[in-house]
Amino acid sequence: MALKLTKTMKNVGLGALAVIVLLLVSVTVWNVSAWMNRDASVDTSRSIREEILPVAKLATYEYNFTQIIHHASTNNDNWFKIDLPFSDNKFIATIEGVATIAVDAEQMEIDPVFEGDKLAKVGIKLPHSQLQQPIALDNGSLQVYEQRDGFFNPVTLDDYNGLLELTQEEQAAKVQESGLLEQSDERLQELIAHQVHSIYGDDVQIDFSFIEA
Repeated sequence: MALKLTKTMKNVGLGALAVIVLLLVSVTVWNVSAWMNRDASVDTSRSIREEILPVAKLATYEYNFTQIIHHASTNNDNWFKIDLPFSDNKFIATIEGVATIAVDAEQMEIDPVFEGDKLAKVGIKLPHSQLQQPIALDNGSLQVYEQRDGFFNPVTLDDYNGLLELTQEEQAAKVQESGLLEQSDERLQELIAHQVHSIYGDDVQIDFSFIEA
């Protein structure tokens, strides 16, 4: 009786092992099949994105500037709203800063097109270059050329902060009018095209477009 039970247990064990082996083989075959039949465009899209992202970050452009800041006012805080004698103040200085233009490359959309197994064309949709806000000002670079406090009318911290805000607004307007954003878009396309061609060949067509806000 014990001998039969032992044989039965052995048979059960061998059967279970056979089932496990069959399951492992089935899973392996399925994985190989899935890999062989995977969407190559998805893999290529991810690969191109990974190869472009570092390049896109190189397109960041920094515009350094020095701006003259000027403030002058008189005290007319009286019943007749007339300027009080000796109440005029003045503040003249320069301050340095940097305006940064960059692209949020994470928003890129990649659309590869194949001819057979060969990559023939890549559609790349990019966000436009943007001025990063706020514009950075270096308070340590402040160079005061003239500061005069008027009678009951000193130059205040609010006056100074107002000059800094005005500087940021004026520099942002200068960047918008200068064409630097458009130049950054062009530079980004050149860098990406060079990267794609150096990896996939010069015969790959690249179609650029932009995500419009």
